[in-house]
This record gives sequence, structure tokens and C-alpha cells, in this order.
Amino acid sequence: MKVISRKRAKAKSQSWYFTGKMCLHGHISKRWVSNSRCHECVAVYRKTPQGRKVLLEAYARFNASPLGYERNIRARNSPRGKDSAYIRRTRNPLTIECRRRVERNRYERRKVWRAEYLSRPDVAERTRQRKRDRYRDDAEHREKIKDRVRERYHRPEVRNEVLGQQRARREDKRAGRAQCPDERC
Repeated sequence: MKVISRKRAKAKSQSWYFTGKMCLHGHISKRWVSNSRCHECVAVYRKTPQGRKVLLEAYARFNASPLGYERNIRARNSPRGKDSAYIRRTRNPLTIECRRRVERNRYERRKVWRAEYLSRPDVAERTRQRKRDRYRDDAEHREKIKDRVRERYHRPEVRNEVLGQQRARREDKRAGRAQCPDERC
């Protein structure tokens, strides 16, 4: 970085200057012309809670001023401003990951709730009755179900599996063993 004094930087209307000397905290970096503060010190300060608060207050004061309001409107209406706001909202990895995490949690909670709800005997009976009624009353639905069963049954791996299950049930019945209806036991 090129060494330049504060006076010369001020004369050139620059916002910073560089002396090459250490600040009180040991940083060797450029300094602000307006207040002689070191860039590194300001960056460290802005990361503290107090520094964040001061920075946000300064932003709020600027945005409330006519100049800040005008600049925000211009930035928001420019093509770059519109795109950057959209990208920040939709393509920011943190935003996307947060949204995915929320969706996963919602999906898991919904899955648990659904399993508990459908396992209730009254709900299971109502669901079965609703399916029977629809099968009985809606001819188009009935044909669709029959086609689906035929299509599934005509696949060799499915047919062999179904026939194997039927054979096992018959053998269990002949042997007098109790059969669990869910086959989860």
C-alpha cells in the first residue's frame, strides 16, 4: 500500500490515508481521513454487540435522511438492486438451508402426527368406509383401481411375492398358527 499523509489525502478528497505506522492496538492498515481511526480497529469494533448497535443506528439515521431515502429508492428500482434483493432472498445458502431445515422438521412432525392419527381405530374405520363407499359409488374410480391391481399383479416379481404370501397364509392356516393381520408382529 502506498504511504500518503492525512493532509495530502484530504487535499485529494480521499476517504482514507496510510502512514505505515501501527495504531494503538498494533494494526498496520489504512486510516479514515474523517476521524483518523484505523480500518482494522473499526472492523473489530463493528463485530461487537455495541458496535453493531452503533452501526445500525447510523444506518437508520442515514436511511431516515432525504439523501438516504433517495439513494434507497434509486437502488431498489435499479435492475441491479432488484436482482440483488431477489438473489439475497432466494439464493442465499443460509436462507435456503434454513428453509430446508424448517421443511424437514415440518415434514417429520407431520409424518409422526399422521401415523398417530391414522392408527386410531375410529379414524381407520372411517377411512376404510370412505374408500369402500367411493369404490361402490364411483364407476370410473373402480375401473382405475382394478386396472392398477391388474397392472401390478401382472409384473412377475409382484405376482410371485403375492402368491408366496398367499401360500404362506394357507400353510399357517392348515398348521393352526396364529397369523398377525399386519405382518408386523
